[in-house]
Amino acid sequence: MTTNRTTSTTSPTAPAGVVDAIHAVIADHERAFNTKDPELLAAHFRDRSWAVGVTGQELEGPAAIAAAARVLFAGALAEGRARYRPGQVELLGDDVALCHLYATAIDGDGDGEPIGPDPAMVALYVFQRVGDEWLVVARQNTLVGPVPTT
Repeated sequence: MTTNRTTSTTSPTAPAGVVDAIHAVIADHERAFNTKDPELLAAHFRDRSWAVGVTGQELEGPAAIAAAARVLFAGALAEGRARYRPGQVELLGDDVALCHLYATAIDGDGDGEPIGPDPAMVALYVFQRVGDEWLVVARQNTLVGPVPTT
């Protein structure tokens, strides 16, 4: 069964304050991507964390995530812009939550019109509450392709 949650940002299990905090992290990730800021992208990752990019590259820790972003932001993703839409936040306990992110590639000339599929990428985030903040423990990105018909 396929589920489309791209339009729902409310959560049946997470209080509004948790949803707002997690959505703020995702907003920073969008800003980091669009301004090509690898340090901002890595800032919300826990010291022991993992990320898998759309190319399948597995990264461990904020330093590796920032280093990979520096290379991609200067190269293959230099001209890329995106709009991020966070999905529902699902609490798995008091200190652990999941959230999908739906990214749409947009043109870079200022009007933000979508280019390509919408969404172009889906990411699954795992968050952990550490003190008063929510940090990313893991993120898995997947490019959206056509659905096989056979």
